[in-house]
Amino acid sequence: MLGAKKGERLTLVDRDGHVLARGRADRLGSRVFRSIRPGGGYAVRRRHGHSRTFFEGRKLKAGLNYVKVRDGVELR
Repeated sequence: MLGAKKGERLTLVDRDGHVLARGRADRLGSRVFRSIRPGGGYAVRRRHGHSRTFFEGRKLKAGLNYVKVRDGVELR
């Protein structure tokens, strides 16, 4: 994996979505997954950390609520 942010959580999965390895990107934004069989069908998932402070102070009430997230989309 190349181009991740330093410390970003990365997960290597196979073509069926099974987790094969996990790790964090190094200071250069890279991660080498070792002891993996050669071949295709692998993917790296990036886990973007979300700060809790963004959601603090949002009051939800019983029933239907709409919450606007960082990208401007409203979720119900």
